[in-house]
Amino acid sequence: GNSFTSRVAASLLTHAGLSEWVAPDEDTYLHHALTLARDADLRRAVQERLSGAVPIFDTTGFTRDWEGVLGE
Repeated sequence: GNSFTSRVAASLLTHAGLSEWVAPDEDTYLHHALTLARDADLRRAVQERLSGAVPIFDTTGFTRDWEGVLGE
């Protein structure tokens, strides 16, 4: 994307294993939004995938790793 916000959103989707939901333009974004709004089974499938995704903000793990680096 052209903005910081769009790049962060793309990064988060990719990290969550949903890179196919990254929209390169507004028309694709609207298509994705309408598809999700209209398809309850798809929403459930995306929710299930997200529930199994690696946490994006693992502050406990980050702190542990950072302390390990500082202790070396």
